Amino acid sequence: MAKAAQLSPAEETILIEKYEPMVRRVAQSLRTMKPSVLEAQDVLQDGMIGLLRAIRTNRQETTDAQFAAFAGIAIRGAIIDGYRAAGDISRGEYDSAKRTRQAIADGVPISPAEKDKSELLLASAWSPRVDISDCTGEGGTL
Repeated sequence: MAKAAQLSPAEETILIEKYEPMVRRVAQSLRTMKPSVLEAQDVLQDGMIGLLRAIRTNRQETTDAQFAAFAGIAIRGAIIDGYRAAGDISRGEYDSAKRTRQAIADGVPISPAEKDKSELLLASAWSPRVDISDCTGEGGTL
């Protein structure tokens, strides 16, 4: 693969088409995390943005395998960032709640209050933040 600074728009398009199936695979692998407020197309768009960032920021001569690994990380990160943007809690709160959930799954004793706090945070993580009823005239939230 050529260095990113040397890529023409046509070369970028070729790489996007080549790695689009990877975007779909990564999105599919993260489907259990998808907030209900997001459509599948939104998730794929976030993944494609991650792919384009990977293409444009790759500054080294790389093999296809090296670039695929780099792009996979960028795609996954972009999709997860999209998920987080749809929610109301910080990354730290989300990570803490996930650690608590994992501890429960591992059989570590957790206080009922901590368990309830964790479940509440995780349940609210993907609650909609924007009320678009004034914009659409139909009511509803994103």
